[in-house]
Amino acid sequence: MTAPLPIMPATSSIITPRFGQHQWQNEWRHKWLHKKSVSGRLRAFFAWALDAWPLVALALCIWPSPLQASAPHALSTLVGSTKHSSKPIASATTLRAISLLTSAVQVPSNSLSNQSPSKQSLSKSMQREGCFDERRFCFLLSEKDDTSGSYVIRVQRYIDLPVALTLYSTDLGYKAHANAFLANNDPIVLGETQSPSRFFSTMRVKWTVGNIGAAHNSEYRYASPLQPQQSYPIVQGVNGKFSHFGASKYALDFGASEGTPVLAARGGIVIDTKRNGKKGGPTPDFAKHANYVAILHDDGTTGEYYHLKYEGVVVKREQRITQGQLIGYTGNTGFSSLPHLHFGVYVAKFHGRYQSVPFSLQNPRL
Repeated sequence: MTAPLPIMPATSSIITPRFGQHQWQNEWRHKWLHKKSVSGRLRAFFAWALDAWPLVALALCIWPSPLQASAPHALSTLVGSTKHSSKPIASATTLRAISLLTSAVQVPSNSLSNQSPSKQSLSKSMQREGCFDERRFCFLLSEKDDTSGSYVIRVQRYIDLPVALTLYSTDLGYKAHANAFLANNDPIVLGETQSPSRFFSTMRVKWTVGNIGAAHNSEYRYASPLQPQQSYPIVQGVNGKFSHFGASKYALDFGASEGTPVLAARGGIVIDTKRNGKKGGPTPDFAKHANYVAILHDDGTTGEYYHLKYEGVVVKREQRITQGQLIGYTGNTGFSSLPHLHFGVYVAKFHGRYQSVPFSLQNPRL
């Protein structure tokens, strides 16, 4: 029986089969060259060259490559890290209930991207600053008072509302992240960096508004955010299969036509809002368009109202709210398949996370 031909691996390159021919081809050509005329030898040489050209081309590509690669790498080391002002510092997102909140980022002040590396030294008193969410909090880099050339990384809030954040940066050691709960306006040291431009061009941050150590008052009875309560059915309750699972397990969805007044289920301080979303749809990619109001309660939890209509928010951040006060109007923005109001009570977590907690209405539904 004739032995079957070997099957070439699927990953073999097109040049691989040619390598296998060289041993027998060279032996055959060696004998043939010694028996042929000059013209025959020339024809044999050109035939050999035709077979060998892939190896020659490969050698020509490999030989200069170290020299060609070293120059651009050196250049990028010098100037590549100074390009942070040409793109956002970070994308900060927090998935809340079934909505994705996207916040704007302010490019750091004192940017030196147009200067050569030799001019990037900072005076002892100079700081670099990168702020988020309309200066809700800022990262401050200040040069240390020694000869190390290091910069201390601090974070400080500028709005008197609590926020839990996580900073991601390779400058923060093997964990590459640091958590900070901003309960007051005192700056918090997160680490050090040797290069402010590299830090701001590579760092990322996620945050969640609210108190990281909140203990929900389970005795509190929430008013229905839509009145009269019996006119607005719950279309998705606790453990709802569509989206009420995991971190949003204890949220409620109230069916309501667009433009229905939304009332505060519990008093507190407005900690966050979004009003300019115009789109809505039944898939998660619409979540970032949801309009909402988040209210900080006195126990550190937040009551959050989602899918409000475009320009349907009538309160402002830091505004004090009483139970039953008008805060907006229902809509169908964000991750939403029909007009309704999503309401839940949440506790903030690090890494942009959150957790819903059980709550009770004043007049429980049957």
